[in-house]
Amino acid sequence: SAPVLPKAISWGAIAYSPKDMGAGWSQGKGDRASAEKEAMAACAQRGKGCVVQSTFNKQCGALAADGNVTGVGVSADQRQALQKALDECKKAGGTRCVPHIAFCSM
Repeated sequence: SAPVLPKAISWGAIAYSPKDMGAGWSQGKGDRASAEKEAMAACAQRGKGCVVQSTFNKQCGALAADGNVTGVGVSADQRQALQKALDECKKAGGTRCVPHIAFCSM
């Protein structure tokens, strides 16, 4: 059988509510708007003040947080995205930044 070719477009998004640490995400969407909409809908089930933190196409995304201090990272590599998110969270003043979300949308 023929190999499955990777999709040219595969949007992912991360939404987060710093107030109550609710998070939502989406992956594999055909456009940015539907990725953001799905991430917000998933986040709204867990939190009350959701905001889209990151949107990306054919990459990996991660979110780290320490209460209301957040950091996001995007990279072709999931580990690098997570490290960027942790670094950004610490730079923003977080002292106990922990990973909340890390995934790839390819």
